[in-house]
Amino acid sequence: MKKALIATAVIAAGVTAYLYQQDSTSSNHAQVPQVSELAYVPADTLFFAGQLTRFPVKQYLTYFSPSYPDDLSAELELELGQSKEPAARFIASLSRQYAQAVASPDQFVETFGLADQMKGLFYMVGLLPVLRYEIAQPDALWKMLEKAEQESGLVAKKEQLKGVDVTKYTLIAENDAELELVVSVNNGWATITANTNFNQPADLLQALAIEKPVQSLAQTDTLQTMTTQHQFDAKYLGFVNHVALINGLTGKDDNQFSQMLNQLGGNEIDVEMAELRTEACQNDFADIANHWPRTAFGTQKMVITNESVELNAKMVIESNSTVLKALASMRGFLPDFTTSAQNKIASIAFGIDAAKLSPAVTSIWTDFTEATYQCEPLVSAQQQIKQTNPMMLTMATSMATGVKGVSLSLLDFALSEQQGQPNIDKLDGIVTISAANPVALFNSVKSFYPPLMDVKLPADGSSIKLEQYIDLPLQLSQSLELAVKGEHLVLYRGQQAQTLADSLTNQALDTNGFSNLAVDYQAFFNPVFQFLETTGETIPPELEMLKEANMQLYFNTDFSTKGIEFSSELRTNSL
Repeated sequence: MKKALIATAVIAAGVTAYLYQQDSTSSNHAQVPQVSELAYVPADTLFFAGQLTRFPVKQYLTYFSPSYPDDLSAELELELGQSKEPAARFIASLSRQYAQAVASPDQFVETFGLADQMKGLFYMVGLLPVLRYEIAQPDALWKMLEKAEQESGLVAKKEQLKGVDVTKYTLIAENDAELELVVSVNNGWATITANTNFNQPADLLQALAIEKPVQSLAQTDTLQTMTTQHQFDAKYLGFVNHVALINGLTGKDDNQFSQMLNQLGGNEIDVEMAELRTEACQNDFADIANHWPRTAFGTQKMVITNESVELNAKMVIESNSTVLKALASMRGFLPDFTTSAQNKIASIAFGIDAAKLSPAVTSIWTDFTEATYQCEPLVSAQQQIKQTNPMMLTMATSMATGVKGVSLSLLDFALSEQQGQPNIDKLDGIVTISAANPVALFNSVKSFYPPLMDVKLPADGSSIKLEQYIDLPLQLSQSLELAVKGEHLVLYRGQQAQTLADSLTNQALDTNGFSNLAVDYQAFFNPVFQFLETTGETIPPELEMLKEANMQLYFNTDFSTKGIEFSSELRTNSL
């Protein structure tokens, strides 16, 4: 059964991954589309992810066709052939059909009965997961399920609920646990959900979109507020409701989640969570949740053409806490050439103001330890944290005073084999340390490396050759140069790196971010695969799928007045 549940999770993760995409162009003033099915989503759902405009799933799969690892496929075949549990064989059959379908755009839409473009929703009704999507050919879905029935021997139960045909598959039937997979098609939408021993019949009717909740997501301004506040394009939107989650766990709110959780755990829940379900804890944790109410995510731009894919997305942990101000105070400097994935193989940068790091941590420490809590677990946590001393961080960062950022960029490289050992034939890269006084920083650090004690950096920006002072493996010391460029200490090698080093002379030490990461998959893996092929090494199966990857990825983490923000950009080259 464990393997069956894992296989179920794989299917859910795969389908949800597709719902995370959408076709749009960027808009800072987007309006949330009117989608009638939002009327069936509870306003207090713990989780929501919605593809609110039709996503070109078939076209998308021409670029990204995920494949199952051979060992997982073999395990599914073994489960299907040897398991004595019909439910396990049923899930294994569905997993295998999914794995076969996802490898081909035509087969995928045919297997699941999709049109070339589709809308979809994934959300929770209490603890019941609900997956809904527009379906063009319902017979295809039933054919897939019937095949799984035949291969597994699991018998479906067919019934009508308020005039809607419903098919149920029993996956678990034990004294203290019951779980059914429930499928229906109604009004052009397929619905896949669960029925358990801890939900009520009315909950299942809501999950099947047969009856509407008392208050629905469509009756709130949640999605529009998110869209406006975070500049989403309103085509794909989602959130995690921290308030409903915390208040449900503590029992402060008698919502569907709390009711099902209580039913699932019986009396054990009250015993195990007794400390957290006191009135004091309910109020204290509710206050914390209100300061971190939601994680919102969505797309800001996505364009899929026959030549390329361009996707911008963002996730924001929303906050109005004073902690956010402390985190934002640590922001430092990021070089402009690290703020995209273009014209490089990879880069990573951290914009951290070392002088603000200790005060920020101290501020967060003080805010928590001095907060007025009545909840015993929180009071106990306060006492434990008071035993730590954030002043130790001040000592640790004293050597880095004035530093506002560091970065590493790999621009080009080539590998070969010499006498059975790998050799770097070409390396073009740059390391930067941005500081208010880079010369003073170098002078304070060089004392830890005696060969550099007598080295003086030119003030005019010219470089010194480090080969005579440093001996690194793989001949990395060759052509390695060190220079001060404006307010930046720069270690570099190669022509492209020198160009970037020179560009830093005109980059002021502005506070412009916290961290970023960029990688060009093809530019990175091509030299690696070429090296492996020349040496006769077998490319590992888990890397083989990256051989044709042509995408560039860029990630950015930052702090704003809205919360902790995680942004991503994905670009592909022409097929």
